Amino acid sequence: KKKKKVKLVKLLEMMMMSMMTRRTVRMKIGRRNLTTVYGSPVQTSSSDAADMYAYVLDQYVHDRKISFDVLKRAVELDDDFVHPRCLLGLTDDSRTKEMVELVKHSNSSYAQALNAYAENRYEDVAEILDETLLRRPSDLVAVKLASDVLFKAGETKNRRSIVPRVLDRWVESEPGYAQLLSIHANAMIDDGDAKSAEDLAMRVLTMDPHNTSAVFAAASSMLVQDRPRECIRLIREFKESLYDDDGTILPEVEQKLAWFWALCDVEQGKYEKALRRYESYGGSTNFPLRWGLSDAVSLLMRLKLCGEDIQSHWMRLVDDVSTDVTSLSSMDRIHAVILFNETEEHEHKVHELLSTEQNELIGDISKAIVRIKSNPEDGFHLLRKLRFQFDRIGGGSILHRDLLNWILLESSLRSECYDHGRAILAEQIATRPGKAQWWRFSAEILFSLGRVSEADQSYIRALDLGLGQGGADSH
Repeated sequence: KKKKKVKLVKLLEMMMMSMMTRRTVRMKIGRRNLTTVYGSPVQTSSSDAADMYAYVLDQYVHDRKISFDVLKRAVELDDDFVHPRCLLGLTDDSRTKEMVELVKHSNSSYAQALNAYAENRYEDVAEILDETLLRRPSDLVAVKLASDVLFKAGETKNRRSIVPRVLDRWVESEPGYAQLLSIHANAMIDDGDAKSAEDLAMRVLTMDPHNTSAVFAAASSMLVQDRPRECIRLIREFKESLYDDDGTILPEVEQKLAWFWALCDVEQGKYEKALRRYESYGGSTNFPLRWGLSDAVSLLMRLKLCGEDIQSHWMRLVDDVSTDVTSLSSMDRIHAVILFNETEEHEHKVHELLSTEQNELIGDISKAIVRIKSNPEDGFHLLRKLRFQFDRIGGGSILHRDLLNWILLESSLRSECYDHGRAILAEQIATRPGKAQWWRFSAEILFSLGRVSEADQSYIRALDLGLGQGGADSH
């Protein structure tokens, strides 16, 4: 009991220190306090509950892993405290139905949003929060919730419009302004505007070099623009600024930076380095940090398609994946299918995922991926017909979705559908002419078609763009 008490005291001290860095306005109303945190009003009779909730909000708006134990404690301290229940239900799908019951008598816009979210009415959630932002344009929590819900739904256009609708009513000195811009930068990347996203993310980093979301946005935009070396320089430059005052860095932040760096290694043909980076930051059983499902699978599958033997890594990863897939995003479910499909003894899990999938697009993409293994030609054509819908997959970034293009091109080679593969590759190169890996695929397809001279030219182009400049472990 003494240990638990000391731990709670330390946690409260940490929260109070965090609270000192943000604007908090309190006004007495009867027996309650009205507390505004990041423009979001909070009513509770418990100051401890308010402080705990504000601490979690600080984590949430800055894209840090939420301390669900702290949030649950805030819920327990005040039976009438609606907002932490709504946040818990909107960010932890395993608690959504429970939280809906607890706030069903509330007229709060957050409670209405939670009810719509529980029924998978994501556009209605965004509409409710949009109405909230008309009344409270500085409510950063509502902005973040709307962005996250539309991200999960794959609504890239709608998501990109959230911040511009309120931006003219913000001022740069407003607490959370830098984070508001970083939310918009990440939305622009997923909508395909990487150049504008990079410019905005770098602007945020001049305002706040410790902004994790802006570093992620800048790194993503550089990768999408096929500038892996610049992305690595960015990570090196800003990684130190993401450390806390005690000299530590959050595991989820370190893992995400490792993922970006490993993807840069793959783009440059440094396959063994990418694999070592994965192992060093949680991809081995000797390291306590675990990678996110989509991050791990999207990296390992790229390495497999580049000729690396990663079967043992599949087996280690599959043991860490929860058998309960109900809380996984659409993107995670596709990556779970890829993972289980690569480990033959887990085929029953593949069938379970396919039989329980309620999203038609996710189900069709998953079936195509599975079909490629048993019948490459059929699987290729199934996936080929779905390629223009990849950007509708929710819950993952453009870098996660890009893996599907890799799988599609590799399956064109395996199924010997070279003409189709060449045409699809022409589509990809037209939009991303600086991607070395696309030119490597081009060389393989042209060689398979007997166009040896053109294949040589494509491979030389891949080398010119940086493929194979990683030293002895490059291909």
